[in-house]
Amino acid sequence: MSRVPKVGDEITLTATILKVMEGGVLSVSLPSYNFPLAVDSPPKAKPGQKIEIRGFATRVDKEDGKVTVRINGGGRARWMAIPSPAIRCPCCSE
Repeated sequence: MSRVPKVGDEITLTATILKVMEGGVLSVSLPSYNFPLAVDSPPKAKPGQKIEIRGFATRVDKEDGKVTVRINGGGRARWMAIPSPAIRCPCCSE
């Protein structure tokens, strides 16, 4: 049974690669997040492939059912508020 993530928990997001850009950067799509995201490219990445992106929960909003996740990639850090069902916490997904 899963639990609500807490601030500091490592969060794994599953993203779909939209396109591979110059400089080893990917444009990816996350479920329930309405904007593309640029992240560093793993070797041999191809459009349509699913990849895992890891970050840390920095805020949990129980009223809105969202978790803000800090993602490092594409040369800078980003913070995204993502609805809780779209994430899984590695420490409690067994």
